[in-house]
Amino acid sequence: MTGKMQAKKSWQLAEQHGLWWAYEGDLPPPEAFQTHGRPRHVPILGPYPSRKIAEALLRRHLERRRAIQASHYLSCRRLCRTIIATADTSHIPPSAPVDIQSSRTC
Repeated sequence: MTGKMQAKKSWQLAEQHGLWWAYEGDLPPPEAFQTHGRPRHVPILGPYPSRKIAEALLRRHLERRRAIQASHYLSCRRLCRTIIATADTSHIPPSAPVDIQSSRTC
């Protein structure tokens, strides 16, 4: 496999300022735990009033993410099949027939 392998990041729950937040990977900086003006690149969800609500909404978020990824995967497979099925190969000359019995390598 080429390229860098990314470590799988897991979601964590944290209580900040009396509210619950869900974040992915390492603990974000304190300024990420605010309702407005939060940096867009920080994978953080919240605030939620209780841990139970945070867990339920995080579960729903991850289910949606999996559904979107599965849908995207299936769409790409369908597109690839369509491209292959409709590919024009008329410009490729046919290959010469091969006599399998006379072309032994042993």
